[in-house]
Amino acid sequence: MRGTTVYIRVNNAGSLIKRILTVIFILLSVPAFTQLPLLRETVWLQSSRNIYIPGEEIKVSASVFENDTYTPSVLSNNLRLELINNSGEIIFQNNYELSKSQITIGIKLPYNLATGWYHLRAYTNWMRNFPESDFAWMPIKVAQPGDLDREEYRFLNDSIKIILTENGFSNSVLDTNECIIYTSDINGRPLSSEGFILSSPVDTVAWILTDATGWGISKYNKTTQESYKPFVKGHVPSKTLLVVKEAENDKPLIRISEDSSFVYIHVDRLQLTGMYKLLVHRIYNWYWYRESHIVSGNMEFEVPKSSLPGGIVQFSLLDNNNDLLAKRLWSD
Repeated sequence: MRGTTVYIRVNNAGSLIKRILTVIFILLSVPAFTQLPLLRETVWLQSSRNIYIPGEEIKVSASVFENDTYTPSVLSNNLRLELINNSGEIIFQNNYELSKSQITIGIKLPYNLATGWYHLRAYTNWMRNFPESDFAWMPIKVAQPGDLDREEYRFLNDSIKIILTENGFSNSVLDTNECIIYTSDINGRPLSSEGFILSSPVDTVAWILTDATGWGISKYNKTTQESYKPFVKGHVPSKTLLVVKEAENDKPLIRISEDSSFVYIHVDRLQLTGMYKLLVHRIYNWYWYRESHIVSGNMEFEVPKSSLPGGIVQFSLLDNNNDLLAKRLWSD
């Protein structure tokens, strides 16, 4: 009996090995198998604010999407979050289980953190198959209460960037003597601001008055750009950067109108026919509108107001490669 038992096990093992070798041979004989593109993920990371005192809790929301479709990803069940200082040292890290590709958690800051900028980094195990540039990063400023009145900390990394876009659109909602102003910090996060741009002590080029979205509109007295000097309340001139952009008449333009039931997204100056997508989003409320037919370079989307989230909404027009062509903010 013992000999018979040994013979059967060996025979089964040999059969299993033969099957495995057969499968490997088949896979290796199909060149396309090794050429299949790997799906990629992206993380949308959000917190209620970006400045904290040591010991406070950071409320973090994160969603994991497929990189090309922005649909919730089913590739990963866990998300890793890390808090990193400016020297690249990891202060905190932990893994969290995702629920329907989303998670909302609180991260307790250590009481001994020094005043300065830190970064939250988020990624999945699957994302580690790709460059770290795919990881999500979010800047966090930590301030010890005793440092808030010290000049070297008050303006540390507190630069402000102003982008002034001249108006040259013949069919724009703006007057020809108006400009669009966008203000942000050095990391691109929008800032509300108040100030002005001078060309001489008595000549004002434009007023700077932006809300929490960073956007604003101003009268524009165009003159020699080399003479422009920006001044923003709460920011020293040496850390105030001004960028002047000419109107881009060759790029698509979004115009918005509305009635009691719909918001109408008019897109002008589309250069090529094909598939275009309208992304409607506010934090994690988003959905697609699709349209493939355009007439004379124009397109229109009808978005029901009943389906829009409250507050400020961004409409983003993307082509079939998910390249951003135009965007516009709207609020109810």
